Amino acid sequence: MLSRSLLSSVLLKRTSFAVKFQLRVITTKPILTNDMRSNGNKLIIPANSSSRVDKTNSFHVSGPLYTNSTHQKVYTDESGIAAAGYWKTNGGWFIYHWPSVITKANPGNEWMELFAIVLAARLWGPHWNNSNVIINTDSKSTVEAWHHGHFHSKKMEELNLKLRQTAQQHRFSVDLSFIHGDENPADSISRDKKEIFRQRNPSANSSPTSIPHAIVKDLFPH
Repeated sequence: MLSRSLLSSVLLKRTSFAVKFQLRVITTKPILTNDMRSNGNKLIIPANSSSRVDKTNSFHVSGPLYTNSTHQKVYTDESGIAAAGYWKTNGGWFIYHWPSVITKANPGNEWMELFAIVLAARLWGPHWNNSNVIINTDSKSTVEAWHHGHFHSKKMEELNLKLRQTAQQHRFSVDLSFIHGDENPADSISRDKKEIFRQRNPSANSSPTSIPHAIVKDLFPH
């Protein structure tokens, strides 16, 4: 028969093993430290936080929400003619006319709308450090897919991944918001109506942001 001290030792070892096993399972989820708090599928982390998030977990809304930071308002659109974006906070804007290689591939309207969004993040993301970025688009289906965290095609999932990677690389949070087309200043840019855009947005830069070929090639390898 086991002595009381030996029995206690066995029970202690079993308890220790159970605790270690539970911890091993629990730590596959995001670990929130004292300076972090959760908000749905977002993490809110102070800009000066040294916290780290377990990278095995993915979030539909990219990056933490930074407190005491700047807010960037961006608009994007695609018209079948071109993809366009307007960074209202800064005055920057771009237009990318669809080349035949993309139109012939016929990736679909949702992909083209998401392409414009990711292109905006790639162009201006390096300037969005510690910012909370709202990208407004008139593509309701794209916004809904983003918030659900699932796109219907592999190509769109690849673009979504590039958007989240860009946000992580340059430390900004990004969320998508739906607006009607007549409220979207990028709509006139994508339709090549630059004069109308300038009249309605006099604070916009006089010339567009240049688009490096390397960025386009990365978003649409061909």
